[in-house]
Amino acid sequence: MVRNDHLYDYVMVMDHNQMPRVRGGGSAIFVHVARSGFGATEGCIAFPSAAWRRQVVPMGPYLVGVEARPAR
Repeated sequence: MVRNDHLYDYVMVMDHNQMPRVRGGGSAIFVHVARSGFGATEGCIAFPSAAWRRQVVPMGPYLVGVEARPAR
């Protein structure tokens, strides 16, 4: 998803309501870049862009597209 405001420049895929899917359980938990001034989200989790660059980006792109597996 591309946005002009750059909120989705960095995102994290969360294993939310995947296996088994529960009707009405929601489709996603969005973890993304915070708005300037830390305005409210629509139920997402947001971090400043600098925090993404410092903490998450160095971990590498393997965070994206991790195959969902049931908890053991």
